[in-house]
Amino acid sequence: MAPAANTARTRRASGSANHANSDSDSDGYQERLKEAEAARLRLRMATEERDKKRKALATAYRRSLSTIQDRIQRSISKYQKLHSAIHMRRLKRLEEAVNIRDGKLEAITTRLVDLQQIMLNHGVQLHALYEGRRTDVTALIPEAQKKSGVDSNKVVQPRSILEEVDEHRVDPIRVVLGSDYLAATRLIRCDRVIWAIRRRSQKSRF
Repeated sequence: MAPAANTARTRRASGSANHANSDSDSDGYQERLKEAEAARLRLRMATEERDKKRKALATAYRRSLSTIQDRIQRSISKYQKLHSAIHMRRLKRLEEAVNIRDGKLEAITTRLVDLQQIMLNHGVQLHALYEGRRTDVTALIPEAQKKSGVDSNKVVQPRSILEEVDEHRVDPIRVVLGSDYLAATRLIRCDRVIWAIRRRSQKSRF
């Protein structure tokens, strides 16, 4: 009977030890579960905090980018306005210079037209004077013949301007104006200058 009793006591003791070990294992497992839950909670909080910081950084980046873009746009607009103002100022100066040049050309043209008219008047007056002197000489020839007793058939009658031009093929202006031929050539040059100025002004307008 004694061995059986010892065996029963041994089994009870081992059962109690196993039960105690099971309780300690359960407590350790629960502790590990709590630690894991706390770690997951800390990880979730850290993730949320990281996401918040990322959102804040993204918002600050977008705000900074928008501010920089606005500054760039304002700088570009300011540069364009300044460039346009400079360009318009240059165009204004060019327009004023063109107007001044046109005014000078118009004054020169008017002066040349006046000179042309004056020279034409002088030419007409000289032609009338020449014809008047020719008429006077023609009228005085018979009287001179009577005084000198020269045959009228041998006296050379003064010819008209057209006869001199046809015979000698000379410039009629030289025949009409005589010593004022230089003035006549100047008149022709004035006509050419006026024509060139008018042509140049027409080209500048188009």
